[in-house]
Amino acid sequence: MPDHDTHQGQPHILVLGGNFAGLAAAQDVRRLCGDAVRITLIDRRDYLLFIPNIPADVFANRNPADHQIVPIRPILKKSDVTFIQAEIGAIDVDAKSVTFVPNERSGEETETLTYDYLVIALGNRLSFDRIEGFAEYGHTVSDLYHGEKLRKYLYLLTHLDPPISLRYETGT
Repeated sequence: MPDHDTHQGQPHILVLGGNFAGLAAAQDVRRLCGDAVRITLIDRRDYLLFIPNIPADVFANRNPADHQIVPIRPILKKSDVTFIQAEIGAIDVDAKSVTFVPNERSGEETETLTYDYLVIALGNRLSFDRIEGFAEYGHTVSDLYHGEKLRKYLYLLTHLDPPISLRYETGT
């Protein structure tokens, strides 16, 4: 099991999750601590997903994947944050370590990274099974897959005879 332990005398901040909260945490720690700390961010995706704008694309019949993703590597490089694209396996708080499988080696043995401070910003997981029928009939715009699925569904509805009218407003 490879170990990424190279503390070099600096405290190691490990951030799990690379969307809004994780990215902001990594950047804020860098801004506040400068070069006094080493920062690593792990996420399964190599992009930031701008979730709040997915509904706008869905209702404008645009694929959210074409407009709502921002590559994360250049942002993290600018902030001197090490990025590992991987699936997180386990967190051992006693050993202060995280095991993961890098995406480019899916199915291979896990790797381990130790930390001094851990930020967990992995986002939400929707529980479609908690609402009867939602998995089969419900819709959400919480990610690219579901946003695109809803966009296609709504597009089909507009071609019914008679068609339906859809309206979407932002703000309050």
